Amino acid sequence: MRAFVLAGGRGTRFGDFSKFMPKSLLPLPTGETLLSRLLFQLGQAGICDIVISTRPELKLAFDCCVDTLLQSEMGKAMRISVLSNSEHAVGPVPALARAVKESTLKRSLLCLPDIYYARNPFISSLMPRGFAVSLLVGPVKDGRSGFVRVSGTRVVDVQYVLSGTADRCQEGYNWTGAAIMNVDALLELIAFSNVAEDAPLDDFFNRLAIQSRSVTWFFCGPFVNVNSFESLIECASLQGS
Repeated sequence: MRAFVLAGGRGTRFGDFSKFMPKSLLPLPTGETLLSRLLFQLGQAGICDIVISTRPELKLAFDCCVDTLLQSEMGKAMRISVLSNSEHAVGPVPALARAVKESTLKRSLLCLPDIYYARNPFISSLMPRGFAVSLLVGPVKDGRSGFVRVSGTRVVDVQYVLSGTADRCQEGYNWTGAAIMNVDALLELIAFSNVAEDAPLDDFFNRLAIQSRSVTWFFCGPFVNVNSFESLIECASLQGS
C-alpha cells in the first residue's frame, strides 16, 4: 500500500509563521513535528512507500525533512518522495487526483500531516472486503468539520459541516482526513476532480457513500486537528491516552 500525504495547506491560522514554515514542520511539545510523527507511524505500520504532495514553494522544506528521516534506522527501509504539485492552489481534490494518477496499487492511503493521533491508527486499520473506501474516524468534537454518519459498518453520509442540530442525534464520528481507497475509488476521484475541482474531499466521499454504498469506517481513537497554537498544546494532553 502506498500512502499519499496531502501537505499543501496554507495554515493561515498560524499567521506569519506559516509563510516560512509549513505547520506540519512546526515542533510539537514532544519535540517531534507532526510530519515526522506521521511518517514514523506509517513506517511502524509497515507502510514504507510514501508520496508527500505539496505546493512548489514548500518542496525544499519537505525535502530537507525527508532527507533527515531517511538517514535514520527506520528511514533506511522507506521510500519517500516529495511531489511539487501546483494543483494545491486549486484545492485538495485536484491535488490528490494528480498525486494518485499513476497509482495502480490495489490499495492507497490518503492522510493529512496536520492530524495528531494519540495512538497509531494505521497498524490495524484494514479495509474489509467488499468496500471501496474505509474512512478513519474519531470522536465528535464541537468545531470540527467532517461529520461521518454511520449505520453498522457502512457510512451513510459525510458532511463537511453539520446541516442541523438533529444530525448530532445520529450515530456518527469526526473524519480524521485519512482514508484507505481501492483502485476503483481512485479512478472515481480523478473523474470527480474534473467536475468539482473546488469541492472539499468530504463531498467526494459523501458522493460514494450515497451512490454506491461501498464506504466503511474504522475508529482510530482520539485525535487533534492542529490548526492553531492552542491545538499544538492539546497534543501534549493526548499523550498516553
